[in-house]
Amino acid sequence: MMNLTMMTILTSLLVLSSCSMMTNSMRCVSALMILESMTLCMLVAVLFFLNMTSNVQLILLLLCVAVLEAAIGLSVMINIVRANGNDMVSFMQSTQS
Repeated sequence: MMNLTMMTILTSLLVLSSCSMMTNSMRCVSALMILESMTLCMLVAVLFFLNMTSNVQLILLLLCVAVLEAAIGLSVMINIVRANGNDMVSFMQSTQS
């Protein structure tokens, strides 16, 4: 019963994050935060399904990937803000035409 409840909660968090990514990510900062929450949700799912003790190397690898994803996203966002002056997604799409 506990496994089904936890799987339902993790699945709903992932679906809600995906929906919020599609509907209201007007700024790069909010999009990056939503992507990071999705990554951390998947990390919690892996921790739960591996019973938090087996295969610690995989858990550390996934955590390192999440940190690297956040660092790369932040550096890309800083470069976008320096080039465009703001981080609005609609502004970046209109200047490429």
